[in-house]
Amino acid sequence: MIEMAEIVARYMERKKERSPLFTRAEDIKRQYNGDIVLPLPELEEHERPAVANLLVSGVDITAMRAASTMPDPLFAPLRPGIKKSEQEARDRRRAILGMWRMNEMSIKTRRRMRRYVAYASGPVIMRPDFTRRIPEWHGVDPLTTYPADTEVDDMCPEDCIVTYYRPYKFLRRKYPDVAGRIAQRAMNNPARR
Repeated sequence: MIEMAEIVARYMERKKERSPLFTRAEDIKRQYNGDIVLPLPELEEHERPAVANLLVSGVDITAMRAASTMPDPLFAPLRPGIKKSEQEARDRRRAILGMWRMNEMSIKTRRRMRRYVAYASGPVIMRPDFTRRIPEWHGVDPLTTYPADTEVDDMCPEDCIVTYYRPYKFLRRKYPDVAGRIAQRAMNNPARR
């Protein structure tokens, strides 16, 4: 098990390494969300909104086209020609398609494709759903995800740090002992108040 200090050190190192890339990605995010005013003095006033919306259109159209077709999983029978083996192959295919449907993969794929087009990254966390007894897909924001360096074709990094913003109220409700330590540390450090 990795110690907390080691996780924090890895996080700080990865954040520093990826800072220039994330700065550009944050610019794309602000522009996509309409939070950036682009100075375009050479254009007429009525032309400016169309130019500013090209990024949104480009990302959305490309992403929707990429997400418009879902893969069709194929499971070959282990022993072709034997009915039981062929039925098991069909059952495996139906199980995968059922899990995709339960995970609402068509919606999640659209969001993930937008991230691929805008940031060239679409990380996913797989968690067990013990209630439905299936693996559950959770897409995460590439701008708050820090995977270990891997080979280009390696889809599963050795480790990955994902940061989330949560209000103190959430911490107090979900993790009261941690929230208490944070509050105590804030009280002891006047610079953080």
